[in-house]
Amino acid sequence: KPYHLSVVFVLSLSVASSDPQGEDFHPSLRRKLQDGDDDDELLRYPNNRYDNDWSSLDPALKAHAESLFYTQPTWDLESRANIETMAYETVVDLMGGDSTAIDAIAYNEETWDCYINHYDGYDWFEIEAMPDVAGALRNVFGWTQAAWEGTAPPPAIEDKDWIELTAEEKEAADMICLDEFMWDGVPLPLWIEPAATEEPT
Repeated sequence: KPYHLSVVFVLSLSVASSDPQGEDFHPSLRRKLQDGDDDDELLRYPNNRYDNDWSSLDPALKAHAESLFYTQPTWDLESRANIETMAYETVVDLMGGDSTAIDAIAYNEETWDCYINHYDGYDWFEIEAMPDVAGALRNVFGWTQAAWEGTAPPPAIEDKDWIELTAEEKEAADMICLDEFMWDGVPLPLWIEPAATEEPT
């Protein structure tokens, strides 16, 4: 399993950063490699997953989504698809070792596991191996191993709306790639701003 990259630098929340090739990245997460690499690595935002509702998917991407058992309701409501409860490696195993479809949607393992799975598909010992993620889930959200494994009730934060979260809790949500729309279960069509129209002259 991938280790969560440890150092977070807050960038602009209003616009996404991009690399020289024009790839888009999450606007608030910039992570430095744990192994001491001098180069910063940006966790790529999965535009293919969140920039299009089901009705506007191009045929090739929709075919990939359907091969992962997405339907319109489960695509348009984030985290409602069974496939999104699984970590990247589990999905690839389910697909017979073929990562073509999942990579079309999420680009790579790190992006899928953070932005789409939010580490829900990880075992607790894997969570504990990622200090930043473990700190967010355990120390801020109040998850325990028993609750994570379903043998105890989930923490009270699960009943909160985004507006009720403290600044610390929102930072912890950011650590597992959850934003306001994801947290509150806003349907994907409402994430996408309609194209501006000019008033007739």
